[in-house]
Amino acid sequence: MSTTIEPGKIFNVPEPTGTDVARAETTAAQAQIDAPTNSTARMTERNAETMQGAAEEAALMARSLGKETTGEPPSAGEQLRSKSETAIAHGKADIVKAMDEMQEYLGQAKRLPGNALEAVEPQIEKVSSYVGGVEGQTDTSKYKVHDLQNID
Repeated sequence: MSTTIEPGKIFNVPEPTGTDVARAETTAAQAQIDAPTNSTARMTERNAETMQGAAEEAALMARSLGKETTGEPPSAGEQLRSKSETAIAHGKADIVKAMDEMQEYLGQAKRLPGNALEAVEPQIEKVSSYVGGVEGQTDTSKYKVHDLQNID
């Protein structure tokens, strides 16, 4: 009788590898080991397989609803698209704000000649009365600026 244990084996039975390791380390696997009878262990295994199938189906459903549902972080492309969309939205808001300000300035520019006319109208009346004071004189081109400065 040989007492040598081969490497990679426990009691000459191959050690689990890959997905079998993960399967052997689960709570269900521990429950199978602790089961009082073989039929209970098999029932535990079937229940674990059913639960695993349900979990996989739920994961597929979550993936179909999008990354927000799965908690998966967005890809670099999605992050870039999100930042681009945010920048575009800010740009549009800036354009609307600039257009509103431009309309306000345009309104001020339209009112400016009327305001200027209102400001000089009294002076125009004084000049007209001065020119009208000279008999038959209506042409103000003969008067120089210094002549008009003394008008009160």
